[in-house]
Amino acid sequence: MKNLQPLLFLFPLLVSGQENCQGSFTEYYLNSNNIRASFFPRGNRFTDGNEGAFLAPYSNQLRLSTIFASSPWLAGYDYFGNFRIAEETYPNQVNYNFNIGPLTSIGLPFSDCANYDRAWNVFFEDISLHMKDYFSDFIIDDTIPAIFGWPARGNKYFSRFNGFELPIDEQGLADFFDSNGNDVYDPDAGDYPALNVSQHFIVPDQMMWMVFNDVDTSNHTGKSPVRAEFQLTAYAFHCQDKPWLNNTIFTKYKIVNRSALPLDSMFFGLWTDYDLGCSEDDFMGSDSARHTEFVYNADMVDGNVGADCSTGASTYAASPPVQSMTWLSHPMHSFIASNRTNEVPIDVYQNLNGLWGDGTPIRPYGDGYQQDSSLKSTKFLYHGDPRDTNSWSAINVLEEGSDVRSVSSISLGRLDPGAIVQVLTAHMFHYNPDADHLGQITHMFNNVDSLLAMFWNPHDQICTPVQTCMNDDCVWPGDFDKNGIVDHRDYLMWGVFNSHTGAARDGQISWRGHTGEDWSDTFQGINAKHGDADGDGQVDIFDIDVHTVNINQKNRFYTDEDFYPTGSEIVMSTNAYIDNQGRIRNFLVSTGQDIENVLGITFEVEFDTALFQRTFLIPGWPESDSRLIFSPHDIYTYFNTSFVQTNNTGIDINSGFTLLRGMGTAFQLRPGKLMPDSTEIRLRNLKAIDPEGNDLQIGSEPLVIYRQGFVGLGDPVSYSTQVYPNPSDDFLQIVTEQETEVQIYSIQSQLIRHLTSSEIEQPVDVSAFTQGVYIFRILATGEAIRVVIQ
Repeated sequence: MKNLQPLLFLFPLLVSGQENCQGSFTEYYLNSNNIRASFFPRGNRFTDGNEGAFLAPYSNQLRLSTIFASSPWLAGYDYFGNFRIAEETYPNQVNYNFNIGPLTSIGLPFSDCANYDRAWNVFFEDISLHMKDYFSDFIIDDTIPAIFGWPARGNKYFSRFNGFELPIDEQGLADFFDSNGNDVYDPDAGDYPALNVSQHFIVPDQMMWMVFNDVDTSNHTGKSPVRAEFQLTAYAFHCQDKPWLNNTIFTKYKIVNRSALPLDSMFFGLWTDYDLGCSEDDFMGSDSARHTEFVYNADMVDGNVGADCSTGASTYAASPPVQSMTWLSHPMHSFIASNRTNEVPIDVYQNLNGLWGDGTPIRPYGDGYQQDSSLKSTKFLYHGDPRDTNSWSAINVLEEGSDVRSVSSISLGRLDPGAIVQVLTAHMFHYNPDADHLGQITHMFNNVDSLLAMFWNPHDQICTPVQTCMNDDCVWPGDFDKNGIVDHRDYLMWGVFNSHTGAARDGQISWRGHTGEDWSDTFQGINAKHGDADGDGQVDIFDIDVHTVNINQKNRFYTDEDFYPTGSEIVMSTNAYIDNQGRIRNFLVSTGQDIENVLGITFEVEFDTALFQRTFLIPGWPESDSRLIFSPHDIYTYFNTSFVQTNNTGIDINSGFTLLRGMGTAFQLRPGKLMPDSTEIRLRNLKAIDPEGNDLQIGSEPLVIYRQGFVGLGDPVSYSTQVYPNPSDDFLQIVTEQETEVQIYSIQSQLIRHLTSSEIEQPVDVSAFTQGVYIFRILATGEAIRVVIQ
């Protein structure tokens, strides 16, 4: 693991105005085959901020990655000879050179740039369903959000699904198939998202689109921006007949010159920090004939301490693979190592032009940096075949591997204002279980040759897609309770399914429906196969990891249906008021009575998020070696939690056990908000189950909390309403001057009973009440009368 603090990935910014254009550094994942790769809408990729996030093969329990970080570079000169550059390596909240969103025709950011802090995502089955729907009667009956919300030119439905308007853009936005040829995206007329490669339209298995630019960034090195807009489409295929394609992801960069000046001598490149498992024992190489760069292991075992890594990273051990990147749309111009620590603009341009930072060319001897001008030069570092001991390759000239950082580039030449250039690349993961670290290179060359042959014959069918699942019995990884969303409630059914086994499926965990053979066990109408999130044929703790990856994802079958069961089994309490500083203190959620044979409990603490934010809430569960607790991290939403036993065995919970405790202040009035007279807290979606998944029928009552001094806990001077006798131990009579309803609260502000106007016409039986002080709130007058029950 690398330490590159401070990293913005760990600290999403709360910014306003134009600063919103730098984005929140939230990653989105391409994951439809054997690779899971992160992309940030602001340009950088293949990282999560602390670790590499080009995960291959995926899923695997060790979280193996081949790349730590990568970003695009663009540089050249404007009409007046001024140097223009857009690049970054490890962006953070201080130093960054890309922003989210498109640019206007004169190279300025849009005021709504924050809306583009996301990636639009569509899967093959979405498009298939849309096409089937349209061609059945040429009328769309099912408006699939991924299709109707696609950010393509002229989409009249875009704002309905995204909440803002797309800009009018002559250069186009996301690719689509234009069925009626009007150059406008009309999903209701049969148009659909599709990749346009030289006017040949392809529907990948998954396609993501995002847009970013290099204007109004921190420009921490004093560089002048290119004023370029980057429209990035990342896509992948999942094939039955081409396994190498299942280990490949593709990117298409549409680069638009939004400046008012022509740009010349332009280079586009990709900077990459490769970490092939362990980062300390890698070698790099290039093959200009195949327009390919690659990284391989220095020896037969991945790791610089045996099969371990001194950085703590997971290693491929005795199975080191090869990672490659191939330029598809342009000839590869150069490939060079990039180990700069102090970024100087001219260094960037030199690297993109295949030169060292001081302008020295690469010379094919030793490490490539030779001052002797009599030696011939090259644009490609380590261009020899590592399998040939006489070649100029890293394995033949370096004593040991190292942490590899590189830049490869293509030449774009001149870009006039408004000009567009489209750049396609492919990243491939190569592993042959029967080959050693050099044998993997043979495997790589064969795969790259297959890739290039496919790309040069685009009219051939790319592959036979893997069968997709489109019905309501599909396995959506992480949705254990099969309700269409991955959330805290899934923990309960995972606890029921845990340790069960059955038929393995495809091993994919992308958020989509996967075909899975039914297992022999079904609980509460849900087959146990839905607990197998990683598809390995067994339900275990690793399926919780997949649940974490897909948390908050929803599918098209999801319907938002909340419930609020009432009862006395779960009790909320506080210190009885909102204090003068807007705090609600000493909040507790406890059991109100004994609950037997409990496998798990789940609930959401619902409060007025427009007025309050929660601070510190700590969940609790009986001490056990077999417990799992879900706790959220976002303090601006409801507190959603679940508790579950992991051993398929229920436990008994005694009355008075604290399930949730506020540490001092549990809720705080938001800055600038007026103090309300009262607020209500409820437990939403409260549920408990036994080991068979049966509902244990528990409930809770709302907790109403009044502003300090408003409830009037002190003895009143006079009332228009009379409650007598006070104290009482059996019956009370309520006499009021007007028709009203009455709420009875405990001294802790727990709602005990709600009396209708007809009920208070008769004596109220309080003989079953626990001795103590109660508050009778008269709703028609706002009076609060303290009554003692003996």
